[in-house]
Amino acid sequence: MPSISSIMPSPYSVRLYSTLGGTSGYSFHYAQKAPLGRVGQNEEIAPAVAYLMTNTFTTGSAIYVDGGYTLL
Repeated sequence: MPSISSIMPSPYSVRLYSTLGGTSGYSFHYAQKAPLGRVGQNEEIAPAVAYLMTNTFTTGSAIYVDGGYTLL
């Protein structure tokens, strides 16, 4: 039986966007309100993805990788 779970990320830094000189207003607004005071980095979501890919007993779960934003 397939596992159906999800990862619920917060806004993450996107290198391409910052390379083009952009500043996401939403990301800035989020960073001001987030408990960690910043947006996530791409490599911070990888452990959650790896966990869901390797654990066959976890199903029907939502893993929040949002720097504590859901605690607000």
